[in-house]
Amino acid sequence: MDVEDAPPTTYNIAVPAVPVFPGNAVTWWSSEEEKKLFARTIEQIRWNGNNSSIILAVARARLSMPDTISWLREEMQARQRPNGTITLNRLGNGINDYGHYTEQFAASMAVSELLMQSVGDIIRVFPAWPKDKDARFRNLRAQGGFLVSAQQKNGEATGIEVTATADATLRLLSPWPGIQRRTGPGSRPVSLPRDGRNVIEVAMRSGERLLLEKAGD
Repeated sequence: MDVEDAPPTTYNIAVPAVPVFPGNAVTWWSSEEEKKLFARTIEQIRWNGNNSSIILAVARARLSMPDTISWLREEMQARQRPNGTITLNRLGNGINDYGHYTEQFAASMAVSELLMQSVGDIIRVFPAWPKDKDARFRNLRAQGGFLVSAQQKNGEATGIEVTATADATLRLLSPWPGIQRRTGPGSRPVSLPRDGRNVIEVAMRSGERLLLEKAGD
């Protein structure tokens, strides 16, 4: 909990970031003013280095804050033991640097949030991954029961593959100014309409697979 009108606080649980994650009340689709407010708050928050590394990492990724990958790498490397497990505290002062804490198991989630997000049932690919780093991922699971694969090269997504594991409507933020779909390699491309947010909607059946690409490619 937080306390109204309290003096500046050094947090253990970074309460002011919780509406972004894990609360999901503030998202990429919130107003620009609200997103900037929370980004400033997360950037300046004071915390004790214990229980908020994953909260802050995912919150930063959800808002596509710059250098999130560097922030996460520093926090995790500072906590890494010789055997590869991750301790809770990075201060090395003997406090909470033993045992295994469940929140640190979510480091893999923080990494996946750099690559793909689906908050609010709208998929974004490479939402917090640096443009100057090539990357690819395979079958990350999105809200709605979708398995998503994508690749980024030279700062641009070069293709997206989506497989539905249930009957559902795919909603995806197009990484391109125009987007088209194929049902398989060599099939005829079909241009997809986008709404005012550059989001496409496609009704999919369980087991169906779509290949999404930049229109005109």
